[in-house]
Amino acid sequence: MDAETDGGVQGFDRLHPDEQVQRQRLVPNLRANPEGTRWTGKCWYVHNLLKYEFDLQFDIPVTYPATAPELELPELDGKTQKMYRGGKICLTVHFKPLWAKNCPRFGIAHALCLGLAPWLAAEIPVLVDSGMVKHKDDAASSAES
Repeated sequence: MDAETDGGVQGFDRLHPDEQVQRQRLVPNLRANPEGTRWTGKCWYVHNLLKYEFDLQFDIPVTYPATAPELELPELDGKTQKMYRGGKICLTVHFKPLWAKNCPRFGIAHALCLGLAPWLAAEIPVLVDSGMVKHKDDAASSAES
């Protein structure tokens, strides 16, 4: 069967959910606790051809999927007004209505790509330009001086 007749992309086979979980375990960016309720990992954003990495963590709420996870970037806590105490990013204005409209079809990946990514795109350039966030190479060179 080719890609045109089965409606898929050539060379792409759908994975069984168990195989998807196994593949996700190989990716080091995001890990869950054994219960799957607490997730930790790294997120990154490229600005002026420099990659900025941040620790990411979130808990799956008891009311999930009706309630979106609250994404936390602890190292940015207090550096921007669009953040709550503890480093939780503000998603109420733009993302929460989108999540509510598409519940229960949305999942963790949607929270990351439709919630976290636009927030990073809006906030990180401002934080870098204001000097609140420094690239790891800049921080290392200033420590050597």
